[in-house]
Amino acid sequence: MIKQVIFDMDGLMLDSERYMWVVNETKIFNEMGYETDLAFLVSFMGQGKEHTIHNIVERYGEDFPLDEFYEKLYKANAETVDRDEIPLKEGFLDLMKYLKTTDIKITVGTSSKKDYVKRVLAKKGIIEEFDSIVYGDEVEHTKPDPDIYLKCMSRYNFDPKEVIVFEDADSGGRAALTAGCRLIMVKDMANISEEVASKAEAVLTSLTQAIDIIKKEYETTTRV
Repeated sequence: MIKQVIFDMDGLMLDSERYMWVVNETKIFNEMGYETDLAFLVSFMGQGKEHTIHNIVERYGEDFPLDEFYEKLYKANAETVDRDEIPLKEGFLDLMKYLKTTDIKITVGTSSKKDYVKRVLAKKGIIEEFDSIVYGDEVEHTKPDPDIYLKCMSRYNFDPKEVIVFEDADSGGRAALTAGCRLIMVKDMANISEEVASKAEAVLTSLTQAIDIIKKEYETTTRV
């Protein structure tokens, strides 16, 4: 029986990887005199800042000006959010509409920081739709570690097998599986490994496809 659904945010609920992160990261790296490429930027997706910093330092060296980079990036991202340039992903609102007819708890579990998450969800007018949100700066270790999803579940003390996580990135999928959750992957820009795909209950191309999956199980298991 499904008692909780947990959504990742960037690349899953919001088309922010494509319309914000890649655009702004590319611009800032170039402005600072560093060449970059899409494959490198994809390596950031679904991961917290600690993992992104590791990748940046590994590529550009210990002298890379991280503080300057993040100051510019956060400013650019805030401007993108304020201009409302990030669309919701296909099927998200329809899936939320169905979930609201059930007693399933609806949670966000994201590696992103609280200030950014609250800003973008408020801008899209959906922040009040969730029963709870766990932010990346509320846990010691972000994805691919399981801390975020363990904290999401701890709010309600559900069995992990009663919890479905929706993820688009391999790192987030690994976090959900390590936490013991059920997993549905939805393809976006981030890579999904064969290992994670094989352990997911489904690999979808759109959240639209998830509606029938959730509806069928929920209505079967709750029927009197």
